[in-house]
Amino acid sequence: MADTWNYRIQKFTPDGKFLLMWGTGPATGKDQFYGPRGLAVDSQGRVFVADTGNKRIVIYDGSGKYLGEFGTPGMQLGQLDEPVAIALDAGGDVYVTDTWNQRVQVFTPDASRLFYRATAEWAVSGWYGNGLDNKPFITVDGSGTVSVTDPELCRVISFSSSTGKPVRVWDGCAAGAFQQPSGIVSDGAGGLWVTDAAGGKLVHFKTQTP
Repeated sequence: MADTWNYRIQKFTPDGKFLLMWGTGPATGKDQFYGPRGLAVDSQGRVFVADTGNKRIVIYDGSGKYLGEFGTPGMQLGQLDEPVAIALDAGGDVYVTDTWNQRVQVFTPDASRLFYRATAEWAVSGWYGNGLDNKPFITVDGSGTVSVTDPELCRVISFSSSTGKPVRVWDGCAAGAFQQPSGIVSDGAGGLWVTDAAGGKLVHFKTQTP
């Protein structure tokens, strides 16, 4: 888990037993962070951390050993401004909520899976604010549909990973389901779990084929 304002990553067993932790900050070194938020684990057990304040994605092995990083501050393809969350698909592509650039960026690895380059960017008609509430998260399901939360506009937006085009926009406030969607994860069976940061609840809904 990302322990954001203690500037560290903590690792636990499935039943909650503490195993290890790494990171200090706020700073920019290999084992230092500035407000880390989202993380994801790939099929090799490597941990990808969205180091939000440092505007980069950092890669570690399962024991916290630094392996590499990608992303620099800015607005160009491959650069980041407030990267909050990350998700990985079965092919190893990394999807990043590049919040203040109002886009999702897609990064593709080389054969070593240590070096990543930006291969696509998808504009998000949302994520307008630079406040603490505007922290969108992301998930990708087995069919390649990528879904993100839009906390301030109370929506969930889904994209096709093959085209980068929105295929579904769900207004959770209009539906009375939540007030401020934040965290999101695919349930692996065609549905989504969404945390309602303002309502203090967890919402599950089934998606429909676009």
